[in-house]
Amino acid sequence: MRLFTLLFLLLISCTSKQVGRVVSSESINTTPHYIDDSEFDFSSPSETFELPKKLNEISGLDYYKKENIFIAINDEKGRAYSLDFKTKQISIITDFKKKGDFEGISVQDENLLVIESNGLISKVDIERNEVDKIKTLKKFKCDFEGIKYDNESQMTLALCKDSLKKEKGKTIFLLKDNEIAQRFNFNFSKIPGLKKLKKISPSGIGKDPISKNYYITSANPRFIIIIDPLGQLLAWKELDKKLHRQPEAIAFDDLGNMYIANEAKGKKAVIHKFIRK
Repeated sequence: MRLFTLLFLLLISCTSKQVGRVVSSESINTTPHYIDDSEFDFSSPSETFELPKKLNEISGLDYYKKENIFIAINDEKGRAYSLDFKTKQISIITDFKKKGDFEGISVQDENLLVIESNGLISKVDIERNEVDKIKTLKKFKCDFEGIKYDNESQMTLALCKDSLKKEKGKTIFLLKDNEIAQRFNFNFSKIPGLKKLKKISPSGIGKDPISKNYYITSANPRFIIIIDPLGQLLAWKELDKKLHRQPEAIAFDDLGNMYIANEAKGKKAVIHKFIRK
């Protein structure tokens, strides 16, 4: 299996840098299934972190293993925060841009990757507070909603909220060295008996360090979708609307515990922690 994965990564590194190799859910013979509670008790978080007003519209979340903290961003300011789940301390890490529509954040070594809804990615050096702009995705008419840097494949996944022109389904772009190496395309309407997934609105993406699969949140309707590293749609689960007012981001710590961030929606923004069984 490991050899096959290495060969696959070698293949996508050699594909076109303009649009990338496209993997469509319609061309893969898999049967997605409903997620049970065998790994996580989705109805009962072990802990809830209530966030201050400055993070009412939290739009991105990722785990920073080196410091054992989380990194978060609000969608209206180019300001990254550190969140310590144990002490409940929140601090400003960096101010890198005054205005924008910031929709996702991820840790890449000593850098932060922040994606805006128009596809612009800011690569922020945490120590020097220097910013490089990556404009690869700006040419696509797409509303971007999440970003995740994968340390193992050394690729950046960028999540598109809507469908690209002349395509059906939702798209994930995979960037390698700031160029598009591949695209995953998912036509959720092909899943029989599940009409709600046709209106899915992807909002965040994270990687489970145990299974190596990617978890995607949908804000409305409220869902979690799981895909594997090869772009196969594996499973889905509808989230409790009382617990998740608007799920906007998802992250995992190094033990595989799951964290889902929700916007305030008239109350308080929260991050729910779900212990891995």
